[in-house]
Amino acid sequence: MNSVSDRQSRFKDSERELIEALVSSEAFRRLQEVSFLGAIDYYNLHKSKDSTWYFSRSDHVMGVLFLAQKLIEKIDFTEEDRLYVIASSICHDLGHSPFSHSTERAFKKINPNINHRVILEFVLSAPEMGVAEALSRFNLSRNRVLAITVGTDNHLGWIFHNPINIDTLDGMLRFMASFRLQPPFDILEAINSLAVLNRAEALSEEEMYNLDKFWEVKAAFYDQFLKRGVYARFEDAYIDLVISKKKNIGYRDYLKIDQELADEIGLYPDLYDRKVQNKPAARESNFNIDKSVPLASISDLHRRYLRKRGSA
Repeated sequence: MNSVSDRQSRFKDSERELIEALVSSEAFRRLQEVSFLGAIDYYNLHKSKDSTWYFSRSDHVMGVLFLAQKLIEKIDFTEEDRLYVIASSICHDLGHSPFSHSTERAFKKINPNINHRVILEFVLSAPEMGVAEALSRFNLSRNRVLAITVGTDNHLGWIFHNPINIDTLDGMLRFMASFRLQPPFDILEAINSLAVLNRAEALSEEEMYNLDKFWEVKAAFYDQFLKRGVYARFEDAYIDLVISKKKNIGYRDYLKIDQELADEIGLYPDLYDRKVQNKPAARESNFNIDKSVPLASISDLHRRYLRKRGSA
């Protein structure tokens, strides 16, 4: 009879094999040429590359995968669940458009029936994308992978869909790194907190403070950075350009890389009028913290960290 350590060793090999299969797919390779911050990254590459760093959407995916692996080491998941978490981490952004969220804001105005989740469902099933074959090799259901990434899986959906999850944790860390800023939160401590909450154990004051600092960074990003100043003006001008150039949007448009779309619409760095005034600051934050709510379970995150949807 094989020992427990032998079985764990084989499972680690299967995890690595799954990762290799998915990152070798056509769908993942495309993300290497899709920018993480979208129009903001394009602006930085041409205007401030000496003081900023560039990350692709695939860089973010690998960051999420790293956090997923840290999380599953702290939770008593089955071997199958571990593989599902890994697969979902790699697949969760495969439906993103060129220039990421910046373009999707424009595309949805032209065709509101398509978004990155619709495209993800297509990518998970289309043979030419290479994902379906990789998942089937490990007996993983693409429907369950989709459900985990969109938060409808009752067992594992919380990993991607709660106010503080592995996707947004890497996203905010990567946003700050793009501008060479030191984050005021400890991302690995936040992962440990998620594992503790999954066990329905209470967090200490220090652990809650760390998550509060993360939420404050997220609030600043959405309430201020995306709404005011040069980046907001450039992104607005970019969206207007996309809408003026694209009359119809289909699946193929979502599956382009940044450079293909930039060439198609004639994107250029000096896109906005520098004389335009900053947008006024929001009167109140779209993000709030109810510090009267202690954290002792994953569901408590939804009550302590509050966001007004549709306003950011």
